[in-house]
Amino acid sequence: MATLGAVAAGYALLVLVTAAYRSWMLTPSGTRAMAYSRLSVGWAWDADPVRFEGTDLAAPDRYWVAKPHKLVPIFVIVVYQCATRLLPGRFRCPQEPNCSNYAIGLIRRHPIATALPRAARRVRECGAHSGRPHFDEDD
Repeated sequence: MATLGAVAAGYALLVLVTAAYRSWMLTPSGTRAMAYSRLSVGWAWDADPVRFEGTDLAAPDRYWVAKPHKLVPIFVIVVYQCATRLLPGRFRCPQEPNCSNYAIGLIRRHPIATALPRAARRVRECGAHSGRPHFDEDD
C-alpha cells in the first residue's frame, strides 16, 4: 500500500511541476525568461490553437495530465528545457516553433505512438542549414 501511495505522490508532483511550468510559460515574463517566441510557446501550451497562423491544427488533448504516457515525456522535455537554460552558452533551435516545444505540442495533439517518432525525426533533421519548413501542414 505504501508503494501505491509513493507512486500517486510522485505522479501528483509531476502534474504539479508541469502545470506550474505551463502556466508560467504562458505569461510574458516566462516566455522571455526562457527566450522562446510566442509562436513556440503557443504551439506547445495554448489551450485550443485549432487555427494557428492560418493553418488548421489538431486540437490538443485536454486531459494529458491524467495520462502518464503523455505526462512523463512532457515532463522530461520540461526538465531538458530548464537544464539547458542553466548551462553556459545558448541552446537555440533555428526553427519555429523550437524542437522541444514542437515535441510537447505533438505529444499533446497526437497519439504517443505517432508523436514520439515525429518529434525524434524533427530533432534528427533540425539544423541551421536544413532549410526545412517549421512544421508540417498536418500537425
